[in-house]
Amino acid sequence: MLSAQPYVPTSYLELNAKSKPAAPALIDGDRVMSFEELRERVHASAAALRDRGARAGEVVAVSLPSVWE
Repeated sequence: MLSAQPYVPTSYLELNAKSKPAAPALIDGDRVMSFEELRERVHASAAALRDRGARAGEVVAVSLPSVWE
C-alpha cells in the first residue's frame, strides 16, 4: 500500500525542470519563461533569503508588486 507523501510544491517544479526544461512554465503576452528558468529564479530567491538569515522551517513574509516577475 502506498503511503501519502507530503505536498512539496517545489518538487513539481524540479520534476518538470528535469523532464522538460525548455517547456513553457509561465506565459505573459510575448514573455515566456521555461521551467528551467523558473527553477533557477526560485533557487536564486531561496538563496537570497538564506543569505539574509532565513532558515528551513521558518515563516518568511515577502512584499512584492502585483506582477508575476
